[in-house]
Amino acid sequence: FMFHNNSILNSYPFGSPGNKTGSIGDGGQNCMGCHYGSNIGVAGSISSNFLNNTYIPGNTYTLTLNAPSNYENYGFEITAEDPTTGSNKGIFIITDNLNTKSIENSTSVTHTIDGTNQESWTFDWTAPGFASSSSSIKFYASIINGNGNGSNSGDTYWNGCYSYNFEKLGHDQVGLNPSAGSLSVTEETNPDGAGSTRSLFKLSWSASGQSVG
Repeated sequence: FMFHNNSILNSYPFGSPGNKTGSIGDGGQNCMGCHYGSNIGVAGSISSNFLNNTYIPGNTYTLTLNAPSNYENYGFEITAEDPTTGSNKGIFIITDNLNTKSIENSTSVTHTIDGTNQESWTFDWTAPGFASSSSSIKFYASIINGNGNGSNSGDTYWNGCYSYNFEKLGHDQVGLNPSAGSLSVTEETNPDGAGSTRSLFKLSWSASGQSVG
């Protein structure tokens, strides 16, 4: 999870123009292209309902991006990428139309004009399916903390990273990809002993390194 933290907001009150998260896919470009300053290590944060820092392909998760407190106004952009190739991963879903909006074909989220008055923003993210999943997903974000002086001087910048890993399937999980393995059916004809009037069927699915059944 990548943050870029800067201390003034005056250029894009209606949202980021896009491709400003500092990610690989954005070519390292971030808000410092318009907001000038130095790294002071003031961190933003993210909270989510990911389980054990892992994701299951196709599942939808809720994330909240948090900015440091006590600034006049705020702005942000966040995206999710394969940390090796820089390709976008998953789709963001807007759940707060007043304060957030999607950009870059729903592969990024940014603030609205109303959202500049928020210290945090919540949205959903649907993980990519099995065919396009990566071993890990990295979230990159830029956060602007505005002091309200109407200038882009005196900005500050903070950088960090965080990843969520692909969750391997286990006996207690669902969301299998049958085409990636083999499915078998077995029948037990006398589950209640001799004279049983019913049958039990067991479905088993297996692939290299994974099995459910």
